[in-house]
Amino acid sequence: MKGQRVKESKSHKVTKSKSLKVKKSKSRKLTDPLDLSDLSDPSDQKENGATIQVTDDGKFNNIINGKPDWVYEEEFAFNRAFDFSIDGQYLAWIKFDETKVPIASFSVYPDSIYSYKYPKAGDTNSTVSVWTYDIQNGVTKKMSIPMDADGYIPRIFFTKDKRKLAVCTLNRHQNIFRIYIVNPEDGIAKQIFEETDKCYLEEDIYSRLTFYDNNTFVLWSERSGYKHLYLYDIEGRLLRQITHGNYDVSQYYGMDSHGTVYYASHEQSPLNQNVYKITKKNRKTCLTPQSGWHTAKFSSDFKTFTDVFSDINTPNITSLYDNKGHRLRVIDTNDSVRIANAENGIVELFSFTTSENVVLNGWMLKPQDFNPEYRYPVIMYQYSGPGSQEVQNSWGNGFYPGLQFERKMVKKGVIFVCVDGRGTGCRGAEWKKCTYLNMGDKESRDQVETALWLSRQSYVDKDRIAIWGWSFGGFNTLLAMSDPRHVFRCGVAVAPVTDWRFYDSVYTERFMRTPQENPDGYDISPLHRCNTLHGNLLLVHGLADDNVHFTNTAEYQKQLVQMGYPFESQYYTNKNHSILGTETRKHLFNRIERFFTEHLIEITPKLSTLTSNL
Repeated sequence: MKGQRVKESKSHKVTKSKSLKVKKSKSRKLTDPLDLSDLSDPSDQKENGATIQVTDDGKFNNIINGKPDWVYEEEFAFNRAFDFSIDGQYLAWIKFDETKVPIASFSVYPDSIYSYKYPKAGDTNSTVSVWTYDIQNGVTKKMSIPMDADGYIPRIFFTKDKRKLAVCTLNRHQNIFRIYIVNPEDGIAKQIFEETDKCYLEEDIYSRLTFYDNNTFVLWSERSGYKHLYLYDIEGRLLRQITHGNYDVSQYYGMDSHGTVYYASHEQSPLNQNVYKITKKNRKTCLTPQSGWHTAKFSSDFKTFTDVFSDINTPNITSLYDNKGHRLRVIDTNDSVRIANAENGIVELFSFTTSENVVLNGWMLKPQDFNPEYRYPVIMYQYSGPGSQEVQNSWGNGFYPGLQFERKMVKKGVIFVCVDGRGTGCRGAEWKKCTYLNMGDKESRDQVETALWLSRQSYVDKDRIAIWGWSFGGFNTLLAMSDPRHVFRCGVAVAPVTDWRFYDSVYTERFMRTPQENPDGYDISPLHRCNTLHGNLLLVHGLADDNVHFTNTAEYQKQLVQMGYPFESQYYTNKNHSILGTETRKHLFNRIERFFTEHLIEITPKLSTLTSNL
């Protein structure tokens, strides 16, 4: 589960244990790509030369070399746990010993069982270590990395110096980050950097770490309270803070030969993203000042870039710019998309203040023939996970970009609303991390506050408000429907977490620590609050979900059955967390549409008084 939208999460196949094999060409060039092959592969020769087996200890569900285990791939967001030195002499890799990691299993119908290593919150993780192989001399060494026995190694990078391997480490709480420079010849490590946080450190700090030829590196940090860029030398000395201010930097595009840095940020507004450049002398230029959402891709010399721009009502417009911010030409305007959606609803950005004096941002999609004298039913969509953002001044809003599903539903005479509550991104560290150790509490209250605010609007039928979400959004849907204020007539929870004790160690402990340390925080869950659930409910899950296990929904529905609480369910055989497949996705959204049509839209307004299902 990511800080971004989990709805399109990739399918995670279990990582089989691998040996490392490197292809050494007859011409003695050592820059050929790494060949990852199964141990069972008997091939000793390739067309361009011999294949040298570097490791021989790989074993399924025990040892993995050079490729992350399941939880590393999912939550540290990488699939390559090896790197070559710049001249190809050294190969470095992370070894994952998952021998003690618990096994998870699910049925693959009609007649097989799929098992893999999946550490839940508080469980034993893989033990990790770093190794190098000298391709010229055939010598393998273990690097001496001073780290906790239960710590993480989320990245390794060779710098521009072949004798300087950067190894990133995290403690299990993920609030202490260190960078070590290791000599692959002798394995000796020197710590050059340390960052701590009272809550947790996000993956940007290691996933976006960038090294340069002049023995410097650019690093992200939230130490000021906002996400900014910092320049260090290879000894770990701070050279300068590149960006400053009460806003988050969102993209780092790079640095040119003059030391000018190119990036994107939310300086204009948390809902807007603009592209900037800043010189060594802190002269800053906004290259794309138009209000909206800009994403850039720069040429290798940073002299030109393509800008993809959109706003809440404008589909993507792609243009070519120079690095002074002058538009050279428009490449594509997406006129056909704009015309096709011209009569499919009116989208507005809005904000309001809750009873807890919290200002929340949202978007609202109204029918094209909206009549302020009529009272409309409302469907609320949200994800709400830490650091996520569903409300932007961009065309990318909605479950599918461009509000495709929402526009279809609006034609039925419903208003669609999405609000980002506390804990979401682009508003600084304090806003994002205020949910630490208590995930679901503030997030669900903010969705209830949204429904209460909507109910006071003259054009909303207060008795016909619904909510839905996927993954973390499903978790938050169930919690919001369990709020004792009973503001939702119905809701849909797709692949929901119902108790964080069922979810993986890395993600859950980043925000909650372990169940042993924080039992009260873990009890803020749908499973522990289902006795106050109110409204019609549709539960959806893929039976082969290797991410949010079906256990979550199974245990939750078991509680509802014991309570005598009626609900609807829809399960998909052999489908994972994304519930993918052309016909499957079509079936799923048709099912959601029918549910909302029956339990919300077609309810006679004058009779639409919420009553208990019990």
